[in-house]
Amino acid sequence: IANVANMEVANDANITTTDKTTIGNAIVNGNFENISKDTEVTDKLIAKDTKIEAENSVNIASAVIDGDLNLSVKNADIDDMSLSGTLTAQTDIANINANDDLRINSIAGNSKPYTENLNLNVKGGISDSSNSDNSSILAKNIDMQAKAIGSEENPININLAENNNVNIQAANDVVINTTGANSNINNISSENL
Repeated sequence: IANVANMEVANDANITTTDKTTIGNAIVNGNFENISKDTEVTDKLIAKDTKIEAENSVNIASAVIDGDLNLSVKNADIDDMSLSGTLTAQTDIANINANDDLRINSIAGNSKPYTENLNLNVKGGISDSSNSDNSSILAKNIDMQAKAIGSEENPININLAENNNVNIQAANDVVINTTGANSNINNISSENL
């Protein structure tokens, strides 16, 4: 078990435990890596490229990441995040609230191919950073809220699992492509469809 109330590191930080990692406040002036059974940041994580692998859960109250975020976990909850790079996540359940734009490299499942429940609440826009025709999101149940989701030049490519539910709300453009199972779209709301 690693229990760190406050941590300030001049360079990179790597924390590996066989049980839970709990961090109150962490300022890492380099890259941050954590491998554990569960990871919890109760206050704030500030770092450059961040990689977190947890067997069960990752709970982060607040994160400012000046680089990429790579998550591998069954259940990810991030209450408040600013991310300058891209998000790559292998997670079965993800609840992510972002203060700025969110650039997705890929989101897929951890214990199965698809993310079971994906909830993205983004104050800026959601974009696909992979710039390819491949699916950037593989999910079953999707709830996305943002200023804009995708663009004409670079739509969000979603591969849907069977028995899916999709809810999308954006103030501006919504540009998505879906493949996989038939889409069960409950709601798409935008001023510019």
